[in-house]
Amino acid sequence: MQPAADILFYLLWFILGGLVFLSMVLMSDLGQWLNVPRRWVVWHYERNGLLIGCLLVLLVVLWLLHLLSGVGSFLWMGFGTVAVIVLVYLANCSVRLLFPSKYDAQTSTDNYVTVDEADKTLADDAIIYAVGVDGDAVGFPRDELFIPHIAGARVGDADVAMVYCGLSNLPMVFNRHLSPQRLSELRAHIQVHNNLIIRDHQSGALIQQVTGEVLSGKAEVGVLPNTIMTWHTFRETCPGARVFRYDYAGPLDGLTRRLIPWMIGNQFSPEHGPAFPTLDLADDRLPRKEWVWGFRYGGTVIAITRDFARANTVYPFEAESRPFVMVYDVAHDILAVYERELNGEPVDTAGIDWRGGTAKGRLRQFPLHNGVLWMVWSHWFPQTQVWDVAGI
Repeated sequence: MQPAADILFYLLWFILGGLVFLSMVLMSDLGQWLNVPRRWVVWHYERNGLLIGCLLVLLVVLWLLHLLSGVGSFLWMGFGTVAVIVLVYLANCSVRLLFPSKYDAQTSTDNYVTVDEADKTLADDAIIYAVGVDGDAVGFPRDELFIPHIAGARVGDADVAMVYCGLSNLPMVFNRHLSPQRLSELRAHIQVHNNLIIRDHQSGALIQQVTGEVLSGKAEVGVLPNTIMTWHTFRETCPGARVFRYDYAGPLDGLTRRLIPWMIGNQFSPEHGPAFPTLDLADDRLPRKEWVWGFRYGGTVIAITRDFARANTVYPFEAESRPFVMVYDVAHDILAVYERELNGEPVDTAGIDWRGGTAKGRLRQFPLHNGVLWMVWSHWFPQTQVWDVAGI
């Protein structure tokens, strides 16, 4: 009987170790180094509770075998149990520990300061993502978003979440009412193909940031526009705005702050490839690390380069038979796209300014993917058009 107990004991430990390793791979960047498919990550997320239950059952069975049959030493059983618990905890909580999202920042005055206060620490060329609703404006400095990834805010009458993916260099503003019943608590979950997956802590929905696709659960995803500009321009044009400031109050924020340059430093370097080898880099119409403005409407997908915008400062176009206009302000280096109609009627865009102001009124701004890296954009949207000086 003892040899059979020994075989069963070590077999169960092997299975237990394999399941723990599977969790570590599918819930961490290790899986992306191995180019794990996204569907595996979603599959694991939807069955994570069952997997943890199986691990606990296996631990109980192993302890019963040890106590009843004397298999294995008490010291190694204790060490193995602690190791399993620690590894499973890290697999499930490491992202939250390293990147504590400020989804509740809208209720904390500590996370927002005046323009004058922010001016004491921000350089003129610092990148700001500006969000405006009904005359109210909030600025999100790019450097303040690397750790939290997500910052909640109330802008005008809208409850929003600024969601920034450092690997994609992509800011997206989501309406936090992903379900009619409650305000969503969005958190960073994991990244796949160099782009962030976010999770609604309350409903359990998983959302791909770059596409807005709901991967698991149910959510009604609404995207609001933001505008990329320098701090100098934001300070000049939005003097009464609030500015997000991360408080660095997390227990591991100091460590994460030092690790970020190492983790994604090469992501913006033309001499290096992507931080994780999960992108299709076959599309060489633009340099891999070039920042583009991504436009999506229906089946129309366009990557707009800065060179094209400089050569076409006001550019009317149509997508899916709907009129739009791209506006580029040379002095402020600001690009925006607006719906080229008011009350269902087309609008003459002669004299339009970068805020969308026309003789007939202000046009509605359309959400863009501001500054996204070309290698990321072309991977997720291989059908994209390219608007560059070389042609459309």
